[in-house]
Amino acid sequence: MTSAKQRRTRTDTVQGALDAFRPAAEVTWPKEIPRAKDEPSADREIALFRQIVAERSTLDWSDYAVVTAARLASCTAMTTTLMAELQAEGVTIMGGKHGTTAVVNPKLSAAQMLQATVTQLARQLGLAVPATPREALANSARAERSAKSAIAKMAHDDLLA
Repeated sequence: MTSAKQRRTRTDTVQGALDAFRPAAEVTWPKEIPRAKDEPSADREIALFRQIVAERSTLDWSDYAVVTAARLASCTAMTTTLMAELQAEGVTIMGGKHGTTAVVNPKLSAAQMLQATVTQLARQLGLAVPATPREALANSARAERSAKSAIAKMAHDDLLA
C-alpha cells in the first residue's frame, strides 16, 4: 500500500514542478466570450488571442484582462474579415431605388467602429504603441539621411570597387 506522500506529485523535482505549474502557465479563452461560428474565423481568433497573451507574463493576466484580450482578438478577427470584404466590394457601391446611385458602402462605417473598439481595447490592455514625439522622428530621419549619404560616398570610393 502506498502512502499519501508517495501518491502526490513530487514538486521537488524539475518534472514535478513543471507538472504542477503547467495548468497555471496557460491563459485560455474565457467561457464568457463566445467564439466565432465558422472554423477559419475561430482559428484566427485563437491565433490572435495567443499573440496578445504572449505580450505579457502568464501570471500578469487577471480574469478581466483575459476577457478583454479575448474581446480584442474577436474584434480584430471581425475587422480583418470586414476589411477584406470592403476591399473586394469597394468603398462605394451602387444603391438607391434603381441601383444607379453611388453610395458609401455601409460596411465602411461598421469597419470604422470595429477599428475604434480594437484601438480602445488595446489601450486598456496597455498594448497600444505610444506616440513617437516629432523631434524623435526628425532625429531618426536626419540620422538615416546621414547614413545614406555616407554609404553613397563610400560606394564611390575605390576601396569598395
